[in-house]
This record gives sequence, C-alpha cells and structure tokens, in this order.
Amino acid sequence: DSARILTLSPSALLYLPRDWIWQVTLTMARSRFPALPVGWRPSGSTRLTFPLHRRVYGNVFYAVGTGGGGLVTLGVNVTNTALLSAGGSGTVAVQGTGGSTTSASNHGLSLSASGQISSSGGAGSITGQGGAGGQGVNIASPGTISAGGSGSVTVSGTGGASSGSFQYGVFLTGASALITSSGGNILVTGQGGAGTGSS
Repeated sequence: DSARILTLSPSALLYLPRDWIWQVTLTMARSRFPALPVGWRPSGSTRLTFPLHRRVYGNVFYAVGTGGGGLVTLGVNVTNTALLSAGGSGTVAVQGTGGSTTSASNHGLSLSASGQISSSGGAGSITGQGGAGGQGVNIASPGTISAGGSGSVTVSGTGGASSGSFQYGVFLTGASALITSSGGNILVTGQGGAGTGSS
C-alpha cells in the first residue's frame, strides 16, 4: 500500500471600502501512510492590506496551523524556499501547534531548506507550541526569521509534554539558522517541555 497525500487550498479575495483588501486562504492536507492512521492537517492564513498615504500601503499577515494525526505533524511548516512576508510597515504573526502522535518532530513551527518569515518594516511575532515529542519553534539551517527597518522580532516557543528528550522551546541548528532584525529589538523566549531527558 503506497503513501498518499492530498492537499486542498481554497482562497478568497475581498475588496472592501476605502481600498482595503482582505485575503483568506485555508489549507487542508490529508496524508495516508502504510500501517498508520489517516491524518488531517488544517492550516490557514489571512492578509489585510490598507492604504496609509497616497500610494503607500501597509498590510498585516497572520497564519495558523495545527498538526494532525499523521507520521510527522507540524503546526506550521515553512520549507523549500517558501516565504511568509509582509510589505511596507505591515506586521507578520504566525502561530502553530504540533500534533499528538508519537513522532519526535511534532514541532509547533518548523523552518528549513531556506524557508523564510519576514517583514519589510513591521513587527514579527512567532509563537510555537510543540506537540508530543516536538519543539515549540525549530529553525534548521538555512531558515530565517527577520524584520527590516525598525521592526522588532518576538519568538516564543514551548516544548511538548511527552516523556521524550530534546523538547526545546526554541531550537536553532546550523550556522545559517537565523533570527535577525535591521534596527528593532529581538526577544526570544523558550520554555522546555516536560520530557525526562534534555529539554
């Protein structure tokens, strides 16, 4: 029996009064692996764009995801050069919660393979809650969280609550795993999980 993955991602774009634009995207991923139960992983994102002054626009971006019941259940997974970004002075807010399977990779938020979360000048807020055996926020080289201009970056992660090890709140690995800002403050807060080993 072969592995199968099906992804559905409908999106809606709403044009509001006074040149405001609201975009909503929902994603449902259904995975099936041999000898494992079928897993569903929902996620979603929304972007609100609004005029600031004449031809200058700001926007606010927010994404959320929750791990399901498959082999590896990540809350939000940004990988393979994928980019979550906000232009102008818009803010970026991402929140993810890992799943509850026995995998050691049920991270709340995972960045890898040149995945990026960035803002041009607004604040960035990243929150990850690790699932069973997972880390709150996992950034593997090369993965980057950044803010331009005077934007600040806040990263908060909480490790999972299973009996395993390495359930760190925030974990960066590799020389190119980065959390940066051009001129704003950076605040990183990590709470280790309840595992019996190092967390």
